[in-house]
Amino acid sequence: MKAFPLLLQAAAAACALFAQIAHAQTFPPPPPPAAPVVVRVVEFANSLTGRNVWLADPAEIAAVESGAAGPGWARNGYWFDTSNAYEEDRVDVCRFYAPASNSHFFTANAQECASLRANSTYWIYEKVPLRAHRPSPVGSCGLDVYRLYNNNMHNGAAHRFTTDRALRKRLTEEGWIDEGVAFCVDGSGRDTERSWVAKSTGEGPRSDCDDPGSTVGTCVMIRALSPMSRALPFTNGDLGTGFYGEGTRFTSQSTDDPTTIFANSFVEVSPPASDAPEDLFKGRQFGFRLVGSNRIVGDLATAGVVHWLPTSALVSTAQSDERVFPWGDGREHDLRLAFNLRSWEDRYDDGPAQSYGLGVLRFQDRTTGRSLMVTLQVWGRAKPVNVVLRDVFTGQPIVSTFFGFGGNSFGTTDSGGYVECPGPCIVSVRLQFATFAFRIARADFAKVIAMARQVDPGLSGDPANYLVSSFQFRGETHRSAAVGFAVDGLTLSLSK
Repeated sequence: MKAFPLLLQAAAAACALFAQIAHAQTFPPPPPPAAPVVVRVVEFANSLTGRNVWLADPAEIAAVESGAAGPGWARNGYWFDTSNAYEEDRVDVCRFYAPASNSHFFTANAQECASLRANSTYWIYEKVPLRAHRPSPVGSCGLDVYRLYNNNMHNGAAHRFTTDRALRKRLTEEGWIDEGVAFCVDGSGRDTERSWVAKSTGEGPRSDCDDPGSTVGTCVMIRALSPMSRALPFTNGDLGTGFYGEGTRFTSQSTDDPTTIFANSFVEVSPPASDAPEDLFKGRQFGFRLVGSNRIVGDLATAGVVHWLPTSALVSTAQSDERVFPWGDGREHDLRLAFNLRSWEDRYDDGPAQSYGLGVLRFQDRTTGRSLMVTLQVWGRAKPVNVVLRDVFTGQPIVSTFFGFGGNSFGTTDSGGYVECPGPCIVSVRLQFATFAFRIARADFAKVIAMARQVDPGLSGDPANYLVSSFQFRGETHRSAAVGFAVDGLTLSLSK
């Protein structure tokens, strides 16, 4: 019987000893799994053969850029991001090459990959260059990469892979066969080659600002309105334009009474900013109060911001040519106009009165010196329309469409949509803040030229012959309409 207490004591001592050991000895946690690597995949286009290929391997990219794959290859700006993660819905993407047509083919379908490797003599298996999300049973898996087949046009079979729905639409219009979603990725875009931003100089509005050759750079325009030479600094744009922050208000009124100033047309501009990185988003805002009853001639009054680009040829070979020919190099580029907009008021005091908001691009034909305008309708009293007409001031062709996702005669809306205000819109807050972006590809501009030549047959039919002379945003009132609006970050960009 005495042995049992001794056994209990021994057991207790042993437990205490193990507890001390366990407390004293620490085991390192297992290492965390390696973080998935984001893979940037870029597209190359060959200007000589018309072929395209996506590359992710830095060594392959460097080789192609050094000319190892032959002449004509260059990045076209398109990219997408994926990951090397071994997730449940992420699979290998196989790459094949066809020497006969000098083209590449990608598939995320394991059965298709295995079948081509085993049976095809046309497509030669190269590697698994990336991983991506597999398409869902309904054909989409998030950010879709579409596969299109050229139907054996243009020197043999070729495929194009893209996340760009506008490009997909254009290729199908050209006869390519849409083969649906090939795989999905985590992000995509297109790099910019050059861009220009309308930035305040601190100066007031000018009546000659919309005249070709009046300046190079940004200026504020008014038309059919009295000069606004009186400058009034302010700290908060609270008079119905949507302008925020500090700036200078230019008015034709001699009084400081806010009620009187508000009842008439005026312009607000940001303080000028430098080109330093910390001033990147400064000096880009312009506010406008446009009252049609202030007009001094005709039925239309106009106010807006214009940025002029160089239009003159080189004086000497030592100078760089700053003119902008979007499609002069024979490559596919997108020309994109973007801006942020606040529209504070839209008022019609009589039946026929109305107001308009327009993004505007002006192009010049270098072979003839003639010009044409593209206008993009942002707001109006009537429904948006596709129209070709002659400018009442210059006689130049105007080809007009609108911001929206359907029904456009050319171009692609990336963001924003036409706002219709049939009226009466008395003191109507319509757009607190909205971003608008519209892009034009070479094929779109070819359509623009064809429509403009209905008005001016002397214009060149080749998109390569056109330079961009200016871009702008403007508001217009007809008769007694009134409108207040602010535009910020008016930017023109050209993709790679």
